[in-house]
Formats: sequence, C-alpha cells, structure tokens
Amino acid sequence: GEQVQWDVEADVVVLGSGGAALIAALSAHHHGAADVVILEKSGMVGGTTAMSGGMLWIPLNHHQDEHGIDDSFEEVVNYLDAMAPERLDPDCVSGFLEGGPEMVRFIADHTPVRLRLFTGFPDYQPNLIGAKAHGGRSLDPEAYPFEELGAWASRVNPPKTGLPKLTSRMEDYYGEVGDEQLEERRAHDYRGQGQALIGGLLKAVVDRNIPIHFETRGRHLVRDGERIVGVVAEQNGRSIRYRARKG
Repeated sequence: GEQVQWDVEADVVVLGSGGAALIAALSAHHHGAADVVILEKSGMVGGTTAMSGGMLWIPLNHHQDEHGIDDSFEEVVNYLDAMAPERLDPDCVSGFLEGGPEMVRFIADHTPVRLRLFTGFPDYQPNLIGAKAHGGRSLDPEAYPFEELGAWASRVNPPKTGLPKLTSRMEDYYGEVGDEQLEERRAHDYRGQGQALIGGLLKAVVDRNIPIHFETRGRHLVRDGERIVGVVAEQNGRSIRYRARKG
C-alpha cells in the first residue's frame, strides 16, 4: 500500500454533510466508531438536501404498517424494473430495500427528525406495475425548531426559495397549520422540508460531539490494495491527509 504520513486519524471519515452523509456519521458513531469526522467543502452544512423538499422515498418503511398499507419486496422490484427496464443492479436494489427501512427506524430512534408517512402521495408513475397509487412509500419530515441548534442554526445551507418554510410538504398540501400556529412556529424558528431534515440530523451530530471540518474538500482517496484507508483533502490551499481506520 501507499506509505502515507497522516495528519488526522479517525475511525470513520465522512465526505460531505448532506442528509446521507450526516446519517452515515451518526450510524457509524452509534455502532461503535469512537472517532468520526465530517469533511465539508463549503462553510455550510446540508448540501443540496437543505435546499430540497426533504421528502424520502423509502418503501417497506415501518410507518406503512401503522397505516395498514400492504407492500412487498416483489411489488417494489416490479415497480423499479418497470421504471428502468433491464437496468437494475440486484445488489443495489437489495441494499436499498433492506437498508432503507433500517435507516428510517434509526432516524426515529436516534435523532430529533420526525418523519411522517405522506398519506395520499402517489408514486411518481402510479400506473406502472407495483406502484402505490395512493401513497405509502413517501416520507415527509415534520418542521423542526432551529432554536434548538443555537449558533449552529446559521450554519445550515439556506433553501432555494430564500426564506425557509414554516411547514412540511404534507402540512402545506392538506392546509393543516393555521395562522396562530404559524406565528408560534415563527417565534421558535421552525423550518420545514429539507431544512427540517438537516436541522434534526445536525442536532444529533452536535449532541454526539462529531466534528465537522469546514472548507475542507476531499481531493482523492488513498488505497491499500482494494481497501480505502483514507482521503487527501484540501483546506485553505494546503493538503491534509485523513486516515480512516475503519472506513
């Protein structure tokens, strides 16, 4: 393998700070990685997730049972295959369908993020085989009070619309939130959609004291045979070599 003089050593190094990255960092820490470090190329947390509507499409999630929605591995595979004929990677699909529901449960159990099943929200191609025309696979984050983040609130990437929404997508659609409640939310800096998803995940990251190294861009991965053992990153024009002991 490459002989590298490491500048920083950690059990797990995570590149980026969008939704997937923050969940990866939290999961690694929860499952025994003592040292986890997040590298973010910008000065803000959240990537494009923070700018998005924040909804997740995760079939077979545990909320389906609560709503009495029948779904199966076979139905989802049929739907995905109809969407992209002859293009599915079986390992990827299996990983997604097994890991997705585990991730939803992990978010519920170990972060302040609250996902609701978006009732009535159909799959994008509701007429295809295996589709859920009346919803069940789409999850919507509830609005999150950014006052809980303290100074970290100003570190979250702003939404594309400029001002954050005070409501979730589902609340918007069904008109669930009245003026009085909106005022209450405004007072506590509630933010919905992608902001809510990142805000809640960031709170969990901060509570676990997982460091985020800002203005640090991953440049290339360091290999030892087939194994990735680290990453060379750039920060303020200089190279920093991060060792990842466990990944």
